[in-house]
Order: sequence, then structure tokens, then C-alpha cells
Amino acid sequence: EYIAELKSGNHVWVRAEANLVRRPETGEVIAFIYSRDITRERVLGHVLERIMSFEYDEIYTVDSENSEFGLIAIGQYALDEQPVSGNYQEKLDSLAERAVLEEDKEKLRRELCIENMCEMLHKEQTHLLEVTLISKNGKPRRKRVRCMYLYEDVGTVLVTITDIEDVVKAEKEKQEQLEEALRMAREANQAKSRFLASMSHEI
Repeated sequence: EYIAELKSGNHVWVRAEANLVRRPETGEVIAFIYSRDITRERVLGHVLERIMSFEYDEIYTVDSENSEFGLIAIGQYALDEQPVSGNYQEKLDSLAERAVLEEDKEKLRRELCIENMCEMLHKEQTHLLEVTLISKNGKPRRKRVRCMYLYEDVGTVLVTITDIEDVVKAEKEKQEQLEEALRMAREANQAKSRFLASMSHEI
């Protein structure tokens, strides 16, 4: 695959494939070369990679039949050094060790073990859980783990980990602002009631 420049000055991604055939009678090798424009699929692939890196910490597949995982993409809060493939149970143990709370460690090991995960996905299309994990630079951040079948017929599960720390903080701030507004409204209502009671008494 390579980038080619057209006469118009535009650039395109090209995939070249060659089929070699040997003539039995002469031993000559004939090459049939095919080229096709793959710009759209390359651009789409890069766009998806960029989106995944911003939206998700980690995306990986799990082969439930062989207990193997494969890393698809990592994002801005993901740990720098991660294996790209290997034994899923070891991956799960490593993930659970990053949990800040003991209850989150247990939740991850219980709900993401292959047997339980597949059992839950037979009942529901998507399974979600939220935990606090140690992220990049050793900081704890709130995460949402989502599991779903990618190819149910062969037992391939897609697992995504999304950082929701900022969302949780924003929701907490909104809740605090709402509670403060309600408190002020109650105080204003009480002051109004006292004022009316005082006026009624004077009258």
C-alpha cells in the first residue's frame, strides 16, 4: 500500500496486488498486477482510530472459546504499556488490580470472568459496570466498562472501558447547585412566611 499523487494534485491511497504465474513450457513468470483506490477505507480506518482514542480508554476483544484477548485501541487515560494480546484471565487480573476499592476488584473479577460475562450477555445485549481504576500518571478515575457480543456465533466479546470522571464531576456539581437553589428557595419561602405572619399580627 502506498500514497499516489494524481495529475490533479490530489493524493490517494493505493493497494497493489500481484499474481504470479509460471509458464510450464518455458518457465517464464508472468505477473498480473492490480491496483485499486483504498482511500475511503484508509481514511475511515484512521477516523475510527482517532474517535476510539478520544472516546475510550481501552477497546479489546475476548475470545471466550480460547480465553484470549486482543487489544484494538487505547485512549488518552489508558496505561502507556499494555500487552496487545494474551491470556484473558491474566488481563482481567491486571485490570482488577488497578481498582481502587476492594468491592470494585471483586465486581470486576466476578462480572467479567468469561463464564459469567457470557451468561449475562445471553440475557441482555449489553452489560455495564462502573468502577474506579488507577489510570495514567497513577491517578484514580471513574470508568464505565461495557461488554457486548461482537460475534455471538463464535463467542467473540467486545469490551470497552470509558473514562467518565469528568461526567461524574459535572453531574455532582449540577446536583450541588440544584440542592443549593432548593435551600435558598426554602429560606426565601420561610422568610416570606415569617414576614406575612408578622404583618398579620400587626394588623
